[in-house]
Amino acid sequence: MPSRWIVVSKGNVFLAWPPFVLLLAILAAASVVAFIMLRELTESRKHEIRSLIRNNLIHALIGAILFFAYLGLRELSNVRGINEITELAGIITLVQWGYFSIKLGRLGVFVSLFLSNLHVQFPVLVANIATLIIAIAVVSTVATEVFSVQVMPLFATSAVATLVFGIALQDTLGNLFAGIALQMDNPFQIGHWIEVTNGSQVTIGKVMEISWRATVLQSFTDELITIPNRVLSGSAISNYSISGKAFSRGKTIRLSFGVDIEKARKTMFDAIQNTAGVITDPPSIVAISEITESWISFRIVYNLLDYSRMLTIGDAVQCNVINALKREGIDLATQRLLVATET
Repeated sequence: MPSRWIVVSKGNVFLAWPPFVLLLAILAAASVVAFIMLRELTESRKHEIRSLIRNNLIHALIGAILFFAYLGLRELSNVRGINEITELAGIITLVQWGYFSIKLGRLGVFVSLFLSNLHVQFPVLVANIATLIIAIAVVSTVATEVFSVQVMPLFATSAVATLVFGIALQDTLGNLFAGIALQMDNPFQIGHWIEVTNGSQVTIGKVMEISWRATVLQSFTDELITIPNRVLSGSAISNYSISGKAFSRGKTIRLSFGVDIEKARKTMFDAIQNTAGVITDPPSIVAISEITESWISFRIVYNLLDYSRMLTIGDAVQCNVINALKREGIDLATQRLLVATET
């Protein structure tokens, strides 16, 4: 007697050669394109795409074994009791192919994003959302077409459960939607150097990843800083990696009172402009910012394009300025304390 809970007969349209060959063809095409583009990707993305390809190959092999086993069992339909085993094998094959389709869809999303973002690294959050949509579509199709399960009524009757889970996962969902909002506004991209100001706390780093929950920055000292997306969306963000635009940095130099102002100004200006990494257009600025009885303060402002070298270029600027002043016989200011005595 046939099993009542195994209803694979409706899935026979999927358990055929055309769908199987189509899945393998998509895998082959996506793998070829991915390998061609590997040289354009960062090391983390190369590792990720290779892992995806290996994972898809494993699932393709498992799916092929199950498919051929199912075809073999169908040829033994005259054997007593074999029909139940055949239907069970068909169910397992369908489930495996559905899972393989989701994995293959994720690989396809990565490849399509690579094609449109060869020189801009996209966040994994975009691929995760697309993969979730593909997974919902595959599960819904299999549930409806194979098992005759209407998915929409299930969603409608689970409103209370959804509300309960929504309250329980409030922080997680807040971070998720904040991450989606950040991608829509696109204030920064992976590889950009940004400054995040939240109240009195300032965090500076290179954007390494944007996930469901948080954005990961890499600091100048290679530390990884994880900022929840909800916190990030409520912070002031300064992006220092917008292509073609310079940003300014400044230092204060104090010279002894009575120094030849124009000579000191020219000496410092030439030293700054001759520092590697400082751009000459717009030119640097050397201006008096303060005058006291002990010193004259000069504010030097210079412009950079490469934020990742900010610290090393700033160090070179100060060293060049100090050495240039010494060569010209211009002394740095020192604290002077006047002591008056009564006679």
